[in-house]
Amino acid sequence: MTSTYSPGRRTLAAMAIISLAIAMGGCSPGSPAPGDHGHEHGELPYEWSAECELRPGRYTLVFSEARHDSSILVAFLGETGEREGMDHLAQHVMEAAAEDVPAGGSLLVKDQHAYNLEIDPEGTTFTLEVLEAGRYVIYTEHFAWEFDMRILADDGTEVEMENPREHAEPHEH
Repeated sequence: MTSTYSPGRRTLAAMAIISLAIAMGGCSPGSPAPGDHGHEHGELPYEWSAECELRPGRYTLVFSEARHDSSILVAFLGETGEREGMDHLAQHVMEAAAEDVPAGGSLLVKDQHAYNLEIDPEGTTFTLEVLEAGRYVIYTEHFAWEFDMRILADDGTEVEMENPREHAEPHEH
């Protein structure tokens, strides 16, 4: 009797499942610091981050100028309290496929979501829609001050960016 059992395929499938489980388990929020969990990351995909409180509604994301770049990668993470773990998670979110948004477009603020925003040299605004109130940490590919980036509430008041951080690792443009 001939068997269709293939130990090679089964072994490869098991190895793939184990590798995926290790990779995902080693990089979940609250996992060890980068470099201590079985894999390394390259250059940080962000240079700046800050926390802000957002309520449901519409906001305007303003980039006053863009002298050197025609786009900027931006990620939103719901604040969990521990910034080091969030910084690591931001790497994964920003290294995954980001949603492209044309200059002047709209985006939905979602936890663990990244956008690649097209920027005009003279300045660009985007409409942010927030469905779920909360504290968010915003990560940007470039320093926010390079673009004079601001978030304005519907009434025109500027949203306070708390605990802004410039991340020490050099970033190549």
